[in-house]
Parts: sequence; structure tokens; C-alpha cells
Amino acid sequence: MDFVIQWLYYLAAFVAGSALAWVIATAFVKPAGQEQQEQQLHEAQETEAAP
Repeated sequence: MDFVIQWLYYLAAFVAGSALAWVIATAFVKPAGQEQQEQQLHEAQETEAAP
């Protein structure tokens, strides 16, 4: 029974670590193409301001 409890602790630690890594990755890594969309939006705003 002790083995099962220890295995569950390791499983919980793995799940928690994976969830933390996923949160960090999604917070700091932008999806592909998002930078291009932001740049195009910024360029469009600059051209609107020009006479």
C-alpha cells in the first residue's frame, strides 16, 4: 500500500510540474503569426496618421 501512495505522490508532482511548465510557456511564448499581426496593425495606425 505504501508503494501506491508514493506512486500517487510522484504522479501528482508530475502533473503539477507539467501544469506549471504549460502556464509559463503560454505566458511567455507568443503563437506564430501574432507578432506579424501586431506589426501590421501598428503600421496601419502609422499610415493613418500621415497626411
